[in-house]
Amino acid sequence: MTALVLVGLLSFSALAVDLGLLMFRKRAAQLAADAAALAGAQEIFRGTTSNVITAAKEAAALNRFTDGANGVTIRVAYPPATGLYAGRSTHLQVVVSEARSTLFARSFGTASMAVAASASAGIEAGASGCVYALAPTRVDTIRVEGGSRLQANCGILSDSVSTQGLYSTGQMIGSMIGAVAAGYQGTGYSPVPTTGIPAFGDPLAYLPLPTTAAACSPGFTVPADTTRTINPGRYCGTIVVGEKATLRLNPGMYFLEGGGLDTKGMSTLSGTGVTIVRRGSGSTGMLFESKSNVFLSAPNASTRYDVGAEPGIEGILWFSRGGAAVLNDIQSESNVKLEGVVYTPAQEVRFQGRSATGVNAASYTGIVAYNLRVEGSSVFGLASDYSSLSNGSPFKRVTLSE
Repeated sequence: MTALVLVGLLSFSALAVDLGLLMFRKRAAQLAADAAALAGAQEIFRGTTSNVITAAKEAAALNRFTDGANGVTIRVAYPPATGLYAGRSTHLQVVVSEARSTLFARSFGTASMAVAASASAGIEAGASGCVYALAPTRVDTIRVEGGSRLQANCGILSDSVSTQGLYSTGQMIGSMIGAVAAGYQGTGYSPVPTTGIPAFGDPLAYLPLPTTAAACSPGFTVPADTTRTINPGRYCGTIVVGEKATLRLNPGMYFLEGGGLDTKGMSTLSGTGVTIVRRGSGSTGMLFESKSNVFLSAPNASTRYDVGAEPGIEGILWFSRGGAAVLNDIQSESNVKLEGVVYTPAQEVRFQGRSATGVNAASYTGIVAYNLRVEGSSVFGLASDYSSLSNGSPFKRVTLSE
């Protein structure tokens, strides 16, 4: 009888040891799955989707789970085939499994036990900023001068390692102000900048470069005191809106090839549900001269397009990824409505005007620029109400999701 009891106790002890080791390995597998999913999501965020699977498996291997070795299998589904994010190219799913040999339970007929863990990650809304200046070493990545005010109810962030990357002799106001560098220069900050934040890079790198097969229409000038309405398409050369002239843009995607938009004094430029893609050579980007009126808004969840119009990118107003020499100069004194994100990661944005207020105020404005200058007696206000967008803020962050 005693022998039988001892055998039973030994059996339970052996099983307890193996189960304990199994649970330890299960936790390790979950850490590896989480790391793999986050690594893959970083590639999605950078726009290098061809590296998603490789990056995920390499991250798992760094956590001692190497695909195809020691009974380990790493399955990466991009996009996920099942679950809440099935079919979405913004997410991936990782399953780490291992056939784990037992130590004692094999004596009782159990030679191995299965360990498995899964994780999903992707890019989702939740980034805190709406002003991102990306120049990595510049001394005035964000510069607010004299009597000017840069005011945002969201984060203002400088990616520069220079302690003068943030520079203010005016007022810089945000929900938070952050700098990669260890310091900042000047006065008028509210709140006091947080220094030494992690480098963040381009927050819209996940957006694919828009393309078009449309034929090229030549750039043109709207003569003074006249009105013209145009449709989405591809325009080669700068579009100029003459003094006291009006140009209306119908909803959709506009490609400006080797040119930009130039509004002269007392002119009006308007468009609802538009994305303007500036690409190619030339130095003209956004040139909105003093006393011009600019009322532009990006597509949102309710935008409707005419038949044949190429849809714009929801939340993106201006898209200009290349061309460091391109000038973006907003000088309008009182009537500038830019509802959407101005995305110029390699170019300077200079603001010398006043944001529209009241019924013409933008619900949200975002800036991603190489550097940002607010000069003169400007008031540049940025709101962040993204409720009109089906996917929330265009500024995303990488996060575990399941």
